[in-house]
Amino acid sequence: MVDINSKRESSGSSPLHELIHAVNRVPRGNGNLCEVDNSYLYSYDQNVIEGIQFLLEHGADVYAKDILGDSTLCVLLSNKNHLARCSLAARHDVPETSRFSLKSAAYGVDNVIVITELIIGHMDVIPTTSLYPASVVLKTLCSVDNDRDDPSLLSPFDVIERPGIVEKYTELLTFILRHFDPNRAMEGELPPLFYLLSQATLSPDADDYMYIISSNHCRHLVAFATVLLEHGANTEYDLLDTDGELLSYSCMDVLVYFLRKMQSYPHSRTAVDLLSLHELLRVVFTYGAKPYLYNTKFYHGPDFASAARVVGSKGASNIDATCTCTFLYQYLCFGAMNLQYVNVGDIYYEVLRLLADVTCQRLVYLAFQSARLVFTCMHGPVDCECGMCLDFHAMLESYMTAPRSLKQLCRLTIRDQTRHFSPRIVATFRLPKALADYILLLIM
Repeated sequence: MVDINSKRESSGSSPLHELIHAVNRVPRGNGNLCEVDNSYLYSYDQNVIEGIQFLLEHGADVYAKDILGDSTLCVLLSNKNHLARCSLAARHDVPETSRFSLKSAAYGVDNVIVITELIIGHMDVIPTTSLYPASVVLKTLCSVDNDRDDPSLLSPFDVIERPGIVEKYTELLTFILRHFDPNRAMEGELPPLFYLLSQATLSPDADDYMYIISSNHCRHLVAFATVLLEHGANTEYDLLDTDGELLSYSCMDVLVYFLRKMQSYPHSRTAVDLLSLHELLRVVFTYGAKPYLYNTKFYHGPDFASAARVVGSKGASNIDATCTCTFLYQYLCFGAMNLQYVNVGDIYYEVLRLLADVTCQRLVYLAFQSARLVFTCMHGPVDCECGMCLDFHAMLESYMTAPRSLKQLCRLTIRDQTRHFSPRIVATFRLPKALADYILLLIM
């Protein structure tokens, strides 16, 4: 009698593993990789899906792990064969009929969704402590993959640019999060939301130039972050350091690193980068994130507040330390040290207004007062000849003298006093839509 769960000695793969590895491979139509017949490709995909279904119905172990410790679900979600399909479909030497065929089933992402449903449907118990499918999906989507054998293979970032792919991956992630904890990750790795936000900080490496994430990619990250937050992803988490000390981190600790990386980007990208930051901040604030830094030392290097105090050391003794933990103060110091970002239009000030609207009144005043002290030491309002600082000076002065409206203060109080703040909680208040949108920061 054949054991349906027998494994290869070399790889530890079961028949189910082997068949999952074959998902979305590009079969050679008529012996030519570039000539893929639509019916042929459809038949191949259906045969693989039916084979997996047959194994599952006859007792294949869905919990089995190969020699690397990867479960069948992990192997499926980390499968990048659809990248090959997408790469071929983008080549001009591939016939139009073949390109059309390769685009079918969303380059194969539909097949992944179907098989994911089959595997989870055959789990008697969902192993929430030993499987981390949300992390696997995000790593597959966000991996740079510079060491791949075929340099012509499109990266995951390139693939999600294709029409409809983001929606398909959103569908896949939504299905997974119905069954698995959105906050779990492998030991020593960031939770899914924090990993996703950290992918907004890709930049040129010292040794090997790596592409920088584009504004479109950041919009995709916002879409995936929204799915995670809707399913209960936390905007804060605790981590034991190497000394056994329990340290707390927030989304702001990740996004302040985004500010640091922006300094190395080309000046032509400034408005794009600030727009991306605005979208990322808006979505985490909508789901209750606090605008405070807990522990920036998780990302090595000095923060902007420290650097600004060194540059403007004359006024450093007058800076209130309680405001330096706010993202608002970090952002003001970033602007003071990078005036090219301030002078690209209204987007710098839109981000500023968003941060000021979610920070308590006392800390807003202290942040602007401290930033003004530092900036005055760097750019004297009278004798500075840089020609770029007058608008920034005027902005700091206006925020120092203009109080918030009662409506803004009420919004801040509601957000601070509502436990586990989210759009679902606001929906229970039964407010007019315009007022609910205002509380959710959708209307400023």
